[in-house]
Amino acid sequence: MSEQVSSFLSTEIGSMKYLFYITSWNDFQTRIAEVLNDNWEKFGEALGQNGKIIKPYDSASYSVFEEILSKDWDSKISERMREEQDPFMIVTKVGFENFDPNEDEWVIIWFSEFSNSPEDIPYTLRSMAKTSKENDDLIEYLNKESAKKEMASYAEVIELKPGLFGCSIDLKKAAKKLLNIA
Repeated sequence: MSEQVSSFLSTEIGSMKYLFYITSWNDFQTRIAEVLNDNWEKFGEALGQNGKIIKPYDSASYSVFEEILSKDWDSKISERMREEQDPFMIVTKVGFENFDPNEDEWVIIWFSEFSNSPEDIPYTLRSMAKTSKENDDLIEYLNKESAKKEMASYAEVIELKPGLFGCSIDLKKAAKKLLNIA
């Protein structure tokens, strides 16, 4: 299912398992935003009764973004939301008015991570719709996949080579990872 709204506050979960809130705070259209605009309703159709993707009307994008920022997010997440130039999607199991990031399960899909391959977004949406129907818990699944991706990025820091000591550490990459600026 899909729905376009003036506010996320009135959205309810009903009998669905998940709500997918997609938003962006700026009017500039990147290739990522174009791909999402072309595919968000198809994603809603693929979700069926398992979930609903909810998107603000263009005229309400700033006020809806303020609704999102008004939640009690961790400071790093709130900062990333403010700096993000591309749309992102929050997946929850509760209506937005009652949603508390400190109490409820959620995951954020940062579409900016597709900047080198926006054409992969429809495949990801299709995979999420399929997983929502087959998997016991989509949010848990997405969080595990995100953790795997994060661990793989740390593997870039260590390079194993045959030799006297057999390993080197890229301190520049390690510092960036530790400071979360990579």
